[in-house]
Amino acid sequence: MGEVSGLTRHNSGHIYFSLKDDSALIRCVFFRGSQRGDYPFLKEGARVAVRGEVGIFEKRGEYQIYVRDMIDYGRGNILLQLEQLKKELDSKGYFAQERKRPLPQYPSCAGIVTASTGAALQDMLKVFREKAFNLSLVLYNARVQGQGSALEIAAGIDALNREEGVELIVVARGGGSSEDLWCFNELPVVEAIFRSKLPVVSAVGHEVDFTLADFVADVRAATPTQAAEMISADRSEIEKSLRQTVGLMTSRLKHGVEISSARLSTCSPGKIASASLKTIERESQWSDNLSLRIKSAVPRRLGDYRTRLSRFAIKTNILRRSLASAGATLAELNPLRSLKLTASKLERDSAKLEGITRSLERETLRQSGQWKRRLENELQKLNLLGPENVLKRGYIIASRNGLVIKDGGSIESGTHLELRFRDCKRIAEVTNEQ
Repeated sequence: MGEVSGLTRHNSGHIYFSLKDDSALIRCVFFRGSQRGDYPFLKEGARVAVRGEVGIFEKRGEYQIYVRDMIDYGRGNILLQLEQLKKELDSKGYFAQERKRPLPQYPSCAGIVTASTGAALQDMLKVFREKAFNLSLVLYNARVQGQGSALEIAAGIDALNREEGVELIVVARGGGSSEDLWCFNELPVVEAIFRSKLPVVSAVGHEVDFTLADFVADVRAATPTQAAEMISADRSEIEKSLRQTVGLMTSRLKHGVEISSARLSTCSPGKIASASLKTIERESQWSDNLSLRIKSAVPRRLGDYRTRLSRFAIKTNILRRSLASAGATLAELNPLRSLKLTASKLERDSAKLEGITRSLERETLRQSGQWKRRLENELQKLNLLGPENVLKRGYIIASRNGLVIKDGGSIESGTHLELRFRDCKRIAEVTNEQ
């Protein structure tokens, strides 16, 4: 008598399972010819009593029971304990959905806890070689079945949490009987997954196999192969994403270029030349006005100075005549004394007149120099804004019949224009209107 484990109903009708108790396990085979019904109670975890013979299965060198009949003894203690543990962990929040973490979209390093010689690792490595992009692996070799395997798996999960650079952990094992997978139901493994700081993927057994590790893990994979596919950043998907990103960037860049081109069209050389010509014309007009003002102001100032000099000259003549008259009068009264006084005063007046004359000449020269410098500055500005300097800066002046073209709208197709460059002139014909 024992608990049914690893139950398999073959297409041939034969039934394969194991019987186990707390200390031992033996394989059993129930051939179709020995069966006397459907045996609905024969399920995983059921407690049954069998009748048969013990023999040796030579290909594996194992003892097994060839069952001839069986009776039901109810549900096994091990499965009852498992269900009780599952309910207890669920009540503590071990399986809560809100604590489950998403996997990194493009992990660069993944840790794997499994047997280094197992088929599960080889299946995963095959997927990684075919699909993974820039993914490093850290393997923790642990037994995944048998006594003490649960502690090794838990130690591997803890160790990978301390490994620098690891972004997620995969706990993997290939298919097997419920006894083979039992270590993933044990509390050390469940607690190690629960306390892991990194997301954990449980990839234990086949799609129909469920363990407590599957419930507590952040993500369950039906098989180790599926787990490898989950964490592999597929090259084709990355290339597709890059193509989409490049297409979006190209579209935005093209739109930006179109906007920039539209803005640049408002600053075309023709419009710049037109604006420059208008500026030159305004500055030329202002320079002409200034030149006229200078030409009219200088003679006026010089005329004023001449008038002032004439007035001084008139006063001097009057003074001389007065002195002469006074000298004649004084000569009649006292010839010697009057003559000395007149001579002395005449010398003082002459010196004063010479000083005034020199001052007037200096002021005239100073004023003339100022106006000359202003005129030179304005002429220099006018030259800088003149057509020759505009041409030197790379612009072209278009004219027709000697008149500068300011508005392109009046030019018809077939019109001949004279294009003036910095060093030559050329004749161009308008062939298209825009």
